[in-house]
Amino acid sequence: MQEIVLNAQTRETDNHHGIKEARKKGLIPGIFYRKDIKNIPFYVKDLSLKKIIYSAHTSIVSLTFDDNKAYSCVVKDVQYDPVTDEPIHCDMIGLFEDQTIIVDVPVTLQGQPAGQRDGGLIQQIVHKLKVECLPKYIPRSILIDITPLNIGESIHVRDIKMENIIFREREDVSVVAVVPPNVATTAATPTGEAAVAEAEATEPEVVSGKGKKEEDK
Repeated sequence: MQEIVLNAQTRETDNHHGIKEARKKGLIPGIFYRKDIKNIPFYVKDLSLKKIIYSAHTSIVSLTFDDNKAYSCVVKDVQYDPVTDEPIHCDMIGLFEDQTIIVDVPVTLQGQPAGQRDGGLIQQIVHKLKVECLPKYIPRSILIDITPLNIGESIHVRDIKMENIIFREREDVSVVAVVPPNVATTAATPTGEAAVAEAEATEPEVVSGKGKKEEDK
């Protein structure tokens, strides 16, 4: 996988006034972690970070500092402002070629389900899945062919087959389903948990997104 270069500059960890001023200038604070070196606090441009965190694909990042030192890493966590929903802090974790890492990978749906032609509606319950693999095997996305699905049918984690990765989710987690239109329109939650439960006659586990949290002081 090709690395995306993300330019960064080091920062002082206890300079709260500096962080506030930096955000006004369009900079986001973050910390780079790798177990063999000391943590590196940094700033990155908010627009550059957004291109990575809002992408539909997983990316390996080459975090490059002013002294031309570069570290291969992935975004491990992002903190968002509870009011504006803007990113306010990010954590990057360094990679080792010979060591596996657990990352969140976006789910991409492909095809038109058979059940949709009969009036059913696609209900995507999970948008990201945790996988463990070596850095060279990190998938850009998890592509799922939903063409065979009829109304009332779903795809679970156990149904997804990919080489060189291990899913770190429960096998019975429902990822996507095709539900009757009347069920989808009366779903009890935004994720459609109730709709899928009615369609499958069992309540699926929904992997929720990361909640917003304030930046660590």
